[in-house]
Amino acid sequence: MTVALRHDGLPEGVRRTDLLPLIDRLGKKTLGLSITAQRLLRQLILRTCDQDYEPGRICSVWCRTSSIAADLGLSCRSITEAECQLVRAGFVKRETGRQGFRKGERVEGIIRWAFGINLAPLIERYQELKAKAAELDMQQQAIETCRAEIRYLGRQIRESERIELRDRAHAILPDGRTARINDHRKLKQIRDALAELLNVITTEPGRQKTAHGSAEKCAPNIQDKPISESCSGKPHESDQSLLRNALRIASEDYQALLEDPKRPAWPHLVEASWRTWRMLGFPERTWGDACAKIGRERAALCVLLIDRNHRLSSDDPYRARNPAGCLAGMATSMLAGTFNLRGFIHGSAQANPAAASPALKPYETGRESVLASNAASIVRQLGAAFSADQS
Repeated sequence: MTVALRHDGLPEGVRRTDLLPLIDRLGKKTLGLSITAQRLLRQLILRTCDQDYEPGRICSVWCRTSSIAADLGLSCRSITEAECQLVRAGFVKRETGRQGFRKGERVEGIIRWAFGINLAPLIERYQELKAKAAELDMQQQAIETCRAEIRYLGRQIRESERIELRDRAHAILPDGRTARINDHRKLKQIRDALAELLNVITTEPGRQKTAHGSAEKCAPNIQDKPISESCSGKPHESDQSLLRNALRIASEDYQALLEDPKRPAWPHLVEASWRTWRMLGFPERTWGDACAKIGRERAALCVLLIDRNHRLSSDDPYRARNPAGCLAGMATSMLAGTFNLRGFIHGSAQANPAAASPALKPYETGRESVLASNAASIVRQLGAAFSADQS
């Protein structure tokens, strides 16, 4: 047994604290370590000093097991088992004396000798772990690219006006979301299936695709000046005006869910609406059906409006009392061409002058604006109408 196992040091510019995010990044699946073993490894690194990682030095921890157990809030037995796991995985070497005796000497910041847990194996494997982390990053990038391709294909199918193709796409990806799918192979299968489905549209003789879905136009429901707007499909992601106006009338709680309210983006809006819908306890199936019918972006805008009206007082006649019915009714009305979402949002934003401020203040309820009241009334009526149809 040696009590002076030395190492070649970390690469220049790399500190011991750089090992911590590397361990977190690789996780249980790559390292083959339990959560307790990972916590122990982090604790051992934190109990060393930066100079211990210089070439030719000893990097060891010789404190008692009970001390580490107290710091981590675990039992001594759990720490001992985690140490054995680290040794078997080749991340540390146990250099204790008889009956587990641990001791060491540090002179002027340099360890001269030690009986304890030596981290030299971990230091020697730094480049290997770094390469594994880079491989994971590449895999994650491939997954994100595949997800983006799926979103694009789904958008093209939704804009095709072909209900039967939308149904088939919904069967391939029921809720229209890929955030919970981390298997690259499965994502590729979904992408290829949607691409084959889209090929039916592009190769069909005598058929032209439109860039915005339906070529039919309809006048907005709540504005004095007509605004040309497609009655189906999703809003263009480049339409920042629509996005900004939507956030101007959003509730404060909704805006708090955005990743960066100062730089809004459609993916952030979709995520905020999804989280809002779940937090309010509404049926997830209704959200999924709306996404399949009108697209995730339009469904997200509908949830933003419903959330605003749902927060009105219980005795307010404009309160959205049936949010799930409102969402289903809005989706059905948009498909039928009787509800103009863009005009609805622009009209609601213009109804309140304070909403045009750079602070993106939420829509203030009240009767001072007939236009605003009409907007709130439409949401309530859609929910009531849908409920009547279902009964």
